[in-house]
Amino acid sequence: MPKMVILGAGASRACPNNHPHLPMPLLRDLPDVLSRFSPQSSRNWFGQNLNRLLQLTNGNIEVLLTLLYRLNNCFFMPRRQNTLEAKFIEQILASSALPEIFVLPDDCGQAVVVLELLRTLAVEDPIAVTSFSPLNFFTLFQGALREYFQASFQRYPCPLHLRLFEELARFDCVVSFNYDQIADYTLHSAGKLTPFSFQGLGFDEIILPAAVAADPIFLGIADSRMRQDIHNRINCVKFLKVHGSFNWFCRMEEEKSMEDDWTYLVGSPPRLRQSVQGGPEVRYCLGNPKLVPHWTNWTLAPVIFPFLTKDFVYRANQMFGRHMVAFQYELQNSEEIYLVGKSFQNSDHELNGMIRYATYGKPARALHIIDPNQSADFVPFHCALFNAHLGRRYASLEEYAQTESRG
Repeated sequence: MPKMVILGAGASRACPNNHPHLPMPLLRDLPDVLSRFSPQSSRNWFGQNLNRLLQLTNGNIEVLLTLLYRLNNCFFMPRRQNTLEAKFIEQILASSALPEIFVLPDDCGQAVVVLELLRTLAVEDPIAVTSFSPLNFFTLFQGALREYFQASFQRYPCPLHLRLFEELARFDCVVSFNYDQIADYTLHSAGKLTPFSFQGLGFDEIILPAAVAADPIFLGIADSRMRQDIHNRINCVKFLKVHGSFNWFCRMEEEKSMEDDWTYLVGSPPRLRQSVQGGPEVRYCLGNPKLVPHWTNWTLAPVIFPFLTKDFVYRANQMFGRHMVAFQYELQNSEEIYLVGKSFQNSDHELNGMIRYATYGKPARALHIIDPNQSADFVPFHCALFNAHLGRRYASLEEYAQTESRG
């Protein structure tokens, strides 16, 4: 009976091995981590200006990030404008192009006020000129979140995740919407994360810590490499991180093209080396990167922020596209789904549409919910979304671990 485990931010927050003063954030907490982590650092300044922008979208970070993403794709990137300049922003506002791009009146109005504040920042603050152009903003925001997450998670296998993963077997699948590595380390500790967990996803290199010992049944095989290979194939589960991860890395091109070569750049700088499999080269590295040689020209891979227009991102980056195709394929085959600390009652209609299509017309599957949400429509919504009937219900990951250990 194929199983799928879907992990949201609530699953990472439940891990007891996180730093007590640096809890893993939920979506609504993302802006606060910048000031909470180091109030005296430059991150605090960054967080203050981010909060000024959030006030223009009623505190909705998904709306703000989506606006910045679309502004970058439509105006900044085509002009190779990597800094905030008041004159450039005034040209956007005066061009009457915004209503043609942001066709909904509310979206257009929010885009105007966001641009007006960015123009103010460009005049008032020299640091904001480089830090709050959309592309640089996403780079700095990702770096700040990664720094916080690395400090929060202390890299021990999570006992609660471990109890959940113990039930998984070959052909089962774990889908994480989180950037952190809690699930990664725990799956590896359980002997269920191997290079075959990423098969078909297009990674150019998989770097894992020292392999766990093979099962005794294979110890009679003379070739240790063959013995480990058999163990890895039989014990692994599929592992998808559909929004990217802080332990993914891309390689930049060693030589940059000349500015006068009349080649129009398509994609986000820096220019990334392309893989023969399609899309940028991506290295997965679990463990201490300092122990791995050959890091020249490697940089952090982009992640998918809480955008409301993810379809553009999926199509622009084949790595994410392959993960999303694999997610839908695994959904079709799953007969049991564990939904852990993840709610799909949001504005991400594209993703929900993919889930509905992937599960449509199949025999109803069991949906086990591990989440504290007690709203009356939470369970019916998700059962309908996954074309499932409610299986078991737990208020927390800790309750699941305690209940199942007694069983």
